[in-house]
Amino acid sequence: MFKHGLSKHPLHTIWSHIKRRCTKTNDVNFKWYGAKGITICLEWANDFKSFYDWCMKNKWSEGLSIDRIDNSKGYCPDNCTFITLSQNSIKRNSESPVNNRGSMNPNAKLTLEDVLRLKSDLLNNIARKKLSDTYKISVSHIYRIKNGLRWNSEIL
Repeated sequence: MFKHGLSKHPLHTIWSHIKRRCTKTNDVNFKWYGAKGITICLEWANDFKSFYDWCMKNKWSEGLSIDRIDNSKGYCPDNCTFITLSQNSIKRNSESPVNNRGSMNPNAKLTLEDVLRLKSDLLNNIARKKLSDTYKISVSHIYRIKNGLRWNSEIL
């Protein structure tokens, strides 16, 4: 039972997703977070209200994304801030590991050919989890490609 009355607040969903990807080995994003040592501090992990209060103090609003300042460290008050979704997209693209698969962008996770195959696989209703494993990208990245938020039709 929640005592804070905020279980339907958007930050509760964000908090739940952070906890899952950092702690649950069966979460589809665990391999990019918990498996790499990314944690959520005990203060936040054990107390949503503490996370919520930090977010409000740091001027969270809808449309902002929580960001780890040092991506080698976990989610905690000293290592987090808020950025816009477009800032997050730019940061993600610039920090992606170098790909030796012949991509036009040396920091891209996928080549153009990968994206074309992936879009074809999506049209053939192949499960996103299977595609995530095949292409070594998160299910959320697949969602963004499918919905034109990454590799949009102007590029293709």
